[in-house]
Amino acid sequence: MKPRLLCIALLVGAAPGHAASPWGEVVFADAFEGFATCPSTTVVPDGTARMRLLNSNISYGVFPTFRPAAYLGEYDNIWGHNTPYDGVTAWPGVTGSAPVIKEFHRWNYIGAHFRTPATVPPGFSGRFVNPASIAGPNTTMAISRACGDFANHLPTPGCITRDVPTADAYMVFWQFGSSSPQTACNLETDTDYYVNIIQSDEDSHTECAGDICPVAPWRN
Repeated sequence: MKPRLLCIALLVGAAPGHAASPWGEVVFADAFEGFATCPSTTVVPDGTARMRLLNSNISYGVFPTFRPAAYLGEYDNIWGHNTPYDGVTAWPGVTGSAPVIKEFHRWNYIGAHFRTPATVPPGFSGRFVNPASIAGPNTTMAISRACGDFANHLPTPGCITRDVPTADAYMVFWQFGSSSPQTACNLETDTDYYVNIIQSDEDSHTECAGDICPVAPWRN
């Protein structure tokens, strides 16, 4: 008699993936740890592919001098300054920081990483604004647990502002706590996040040179 081979079938259940969400829908991720790396290209909910922008000249306010080829992968390299010559200020950066990212293509995205501190004072909060003094295309900004994400890993619905014009219009307001989740981005301490930014008006030619336009996500 030939020996019989006992075969044991192992059924492995695949974890469900996150479906892409339209702009009007937000999918939350409880206890999501965040991605260790950023995708070189991401597809945003309007269906367009955006390539990550890693370096750009950055000026501040309306002044023409700039920090050359600044690395955009870390929050502190953008909002941790307010002149081309100052030292870096750790997150949340310089109050009133007014960066102008000079070499932002229409098909780019920015994913700038930061980590919140272990403790914060009561009422600790901040806001971004799209200034009228720096003309440019409308901008979409999100604070997410994932780099390049505008839908699936937002902590609260208030963590995204879409199609914001350059009219001193408010972008994302962040805070710590659980109040006003529809209008505020509620962060947690000791957690990694990304500020993700894209141009959302592909037809605008305001202050653009070809497909390169300035983007000015100021902090106040």
